[in-house]
Amino acid sequence: APPAAEAEAEAEAAPAEEEAAEEEEEADEDAAPAEPEEPTGPGQPPVRSAPAVTVIGQKKLAIFGGEGSMVSMEDFVTLDLSAGTMEWVQTAVGGDYFLPRRGAAICAVKDVVYIFGGVNKDDQETDSTLGDFIVLKTEGDTLTAEVVELKGSSIPCARSFAMMEANGSSSLMLYGGMLNGVPVNDAYVYDVNKQDWRCVYRGDPAFLPPTGALATLHAGNLVTVSSGGGNRYDVVATLDPSTLTDKFSFVSIMKNGVTKQLDDLESFFNQTEGAFGMADAPEKLKESFDFLLKVMGSLYNVKARKVAVDLELDCIFETLTVLAKYKVSTVANDGRLEAAKQQWEEIKKLLPDVKQTVAPIQEHRGEDIKNKIKAFNTRTLAFQKEFMSRPMFKEYATGFTAAYPMLDAGNKEVCELEAEVKELTNLANMFEFPEMLTRGILTVEEMREDLGLVKDVWDFSALVEQQFVKWRTTLWNDINTTIMEDLTKGFQKDVKGMPKKIRLVNAYVGLDDAVKNFLVSVPLVADLRSPDMRDRHWKQLMRATGKHFVMDEKFNLGDLLALELHTCVDAVSEIVERAQKELVIEKQLKKIDETWASLNLSFTPFPDSEVLSLIVEDIIQETLENDNLALQNLSGSKYVQGNPKFLELVSGWQKKMGTVDSTLTVWGDVSKKWSMLESVFVGSADIRVQLPDDSKRFDMINADFQDLMKNAPEQLNVVEACNMEGRLERLENMLALLEQCEKALQDYLETKRIAFPRFYFVAPADLLDILSKGTNPQLILRHLSKCFDNVHNLSFTEDEKGAPTKSAISMWSGEKESVGFDVPCICDGPVETWLGSVVDTMRAALWAEFKGSLPKYDEVPRTTWMFGQSAQNTITVSRMIFTQEINEAFEQLEEGNDNAIKDMWQKQVDQLVGIIDSLCGKLSNLDRKKVLTLCTIDVHARDVCQKLLDERVDAGSAFQWQSQLRYSVHEKTGKLMIAVCDAEIEYMYEYIGSPGCLVITPLTDRCYITLTQAQRLVLGGAPAGPAGTGKTETTKDLGSTLGKFVVVFNCSDQMDYKGMGKIYRGLAQSGLWGCFDEFNRINLDV
Repeated sequence: APPAAEAEAEAEAAPAEEEAAEEEEEADEDAAPAEPEEPTGPGQPPVRSAPAVTVIGQKKLAIFGGEGSMVSMEDFVTLDLSAGTMEWVQTAVGGDYFLPRRGAAICAVKDVVYIFGGVNKDDQETDSTLGDFIVLKTEGDTLTAEVVELKGSSIPCARSFAMMEANGSSSLMLYGGMLNGVPVNDAYVYDVNKQDWRCVYRGDPAFLPPTGALATLHAGNLVTVSSGGGNRYDVVATLDPSTLTDKFSFVSIMKNGVTKQLDDLESFFNQTEGAFGMADAPEKLKESFDFLLKVMGSLYNVKARKVAVDLELDCIFETLTVLAKYKVSTVANDGRLEAAKQQWEEIKKLLPDVKQTVAPIQEHRGEDIKNKIKAFNTRTLAFQKEFMSRPMFKEYATGFTAAYPMLDAGNKEVCELEAEVKELTNLANMFEFPEMLTRGILTVEEMREDLGLVKDVWDFSALVEQQFVKWRTTLWNDINTTIMEDLTKGFQKDVKGMPKKIRLVNAYVGLDDAVKNFLVSVPLVADLRSPDMRDRHWKQLMRATGKHFVMDEKFNLGDLLALELHTCVDAVSEIVERAQKELVIEKQLKKIDETWASLNLSFTPFPDSEVLSLIVEDIIQETLENDNLALQNLSGSKYVQGNPKFLELVSGWQKKMGTVDSTLTVWGDVSKKWSMLESVFVGSADIRVQLPDDSKRFDMINADFQDLMKNAPEQLNVVEACNMEGRLERLENMLALLEQCEKALQDYLETKRIAFPRFYFVAPADLLDILSKGTNPQLILRHLSKCFDNVHNLSFTEDEKGAPTKSAISMWSGEKESVGFDVPCICDGPVETWLGSVVDTMRAALWAEFKGSLPKYDEVPRTTWMFGQSAQNTITVSRMIFTQEINEAFEQLEEGNDNAIKDMWQKQVDQLVGIIDSLCGKLSNLDRKKVLTLCTIDVHARDVCQKLLDERVDAGSAFQWQSQLRYSVHEKTGKLMIAVCDAEIEYMYEYIGSPGCLVITPLTDRCYITLTQAQRLVLGGAPAGPAGTGKTETTKDLGSTLGKFVVVFNCSDQMDYKGMGKIYRGLAQSGLWGCFDEFNRINLDV
């Protein structure tokens, strides 16, 4: 920096620093705590780094550019700082084009924003430092950019991260910044009105830290903060640009400088001539070593400064020439310069003679000096060895307090050696053997360097240890491990940054270890401060470290660090991990405890009873499953196995949960079995007579169960209720006795099923209900549909009071079709007996109706006849008449009537026309359904005739006719028979009502042929095909056609061999057909 500016900066540095400190204190005092506002608005800027920021006016913050996601930005966003607003606004920028950038300098003068430089990153991610100057002016809601040409007496170079601030309302200052990684040390002022630049300061960048100086404008002065060395910004300087030129006069400095230079040269020349004059008396030189040194010193100085003096004389001449050009009087100095030149030439001429005169004396005295230098070299080497072995180098345990006196003593000794080096260096240079002292100089320099380095170590040790001592006094509850860790990492970084040479010194190793150990201990301290730690864990820590301590209110960090945690990192980590895991276990056990404390059983009366029924909500079952799994996982944890308390708690809860699970399961089974058996053993006199022993057993169980359920609501909590002493054993005893009753009942039911095989297809609960109410037929009617294909109700005669008797006179289908019994059916006695009578009466009624409706077919028109009997017999008689007519047509063919089949086809068409006319008329739902079924059958009959015509069938024995269902009455037995091919099946007269039927297709015919042939061969059939294609319905239709009850079973993998055996026994004994839907779902072994 220029001398005047540098002097001013040094003079004003201290006051500026004090002023800044005072302002900072005032700001801290005035700052009031406030809740931070969160800026909002659609214009909120995206995340970025290195934006340019300034304040426009008093209440608006502006952000320009920056870098986000590795891309330079060019947006302009403002934030209104007005109270209650804090809203971002994205402002469009128009006008001249400019590159996006980061690190630009920005400031606002009034409402105009000025931007200088920055760094642009192109598509190849190459950084370019910019030197353009942009002016942003407000026009309504937009900003207009103008790229202004740089002009003035001097213009600033390209730069980034510079300071630019307004200096009043008419100028701004640009200072510093970075250019290609090098700091810029200059300042420029820009006149807003004249629009030109001028340089007000230029300094050497070497005086700045690698990142440049911090700077701002304060009261019109440039204030900079830079580094005086190390890693601190500790040099404050100020510069007043307005007065800088008034305090600086280069002409006067040049004039005074020339005079001083001439004074110094004349003094040097005079001393040299005086010393050379002593060489005229050689004897004196031999006697006086001081005289010899003066002569030798002058010889050395002339030799060493010869080139420098010549250059300085030339510089003085050039300076005087410049001064004369600016009309500054230089007459006196011109004469002095000429005299100095002549004197210097004479000295150079005397140099060889003087040198020759002192040569013999120099050689004699030189031997003594050489010996002295050799002794010095030897002594310094020995001293260095002893010096490096001192405690301040070897032992970090010495401590910085004891090391500082040692450093002072060492510094004094090294200073003495440096003074001796200086003296010997002068002698060696004068006597022309400077190389002899090289070893000694290097040794002393090494000691000075080592002393400086070890002082840095102890200085840093003092900083570190004092901080550690302060931290060690921190009470346990006040420890902030985050700050400690951050500062210690900074210490470690600084220690690692020390020169490599010092790293071999024990003091450095000790310092490095101290910082490392503390840094290792801090995370452990943070872990140990976890709220998860319990007294047992602190005791484990004592055992791991082998040291005892007391955790009270006085316990501090020092007490903990005294345990030397860094020596047992793994043990401490394991203890902390155990504490954390055990806390999780504690929370899990606490949650289980709280959950089950809130779960209660609920009770509601059984239907038609005052006895309570147990209700177990789904949440209880879900919680039971989840907690059982959780407890199982916990029991296998090493943290539970290693903690007797936890092991006891977990084992206890597992036992409780097991009891709850067992109790609820058994209790539910007892409730279900009691509910099922209660109506049987209490409500059925027949069963009590048949099973007297089991009835007594059930009475005992019933009393015990009712007593249990009466007292059960006294304890609703699930865990407490299920773990009551003796409750599980009591329930298990009830269950065993109920199973005995159930077994006896099942044996009893089996006798009933054998008596009436259709009971095999009735659910046990329904069967028990039937048996218990069998003496009252009216209560059995709702179960008829489970024992018959389509008998849903019975009609009974009434007594004198209008009450129904036990004499049934007709049956009703689900479609409300009624068929009268030929002979009344007496529904009295054992239910299995009178139900068997109903089956016989049903068949007899259908057979009687069939025989009665057959003669009437030819007596009345068909459209009238079809309403005279049940739908079942209407279809049956129609099918039989069709069979007879086709057979007669074949006989006519044999007799020569070639149109017999065609006439038959025409008859079928005519019958269909009549049926269609009936359908178009007014019919009841039941009659319409009957006619629709008959229509479907007649359509098939017409199709059969058409097929016989198309294929020119001329004999009744042809397959085309033999493959159809052919109805006829057996000549000997008088029974209705159905023939298909060579299979003949007796019609079973099961009442099927009027359920309708599927359309009969050729595929239906093929199924009928296959299934009937399978029956003839004593085999089963398995229709296969996609879902919904009619496999089951076709099978049921075939059963209806044959007058058989087809029992449909929806199969699943839950069906076992016992269930299947029961079904087979029922089918074999009743003569019914079984249709097993989704048969392939049954397990193969079943």
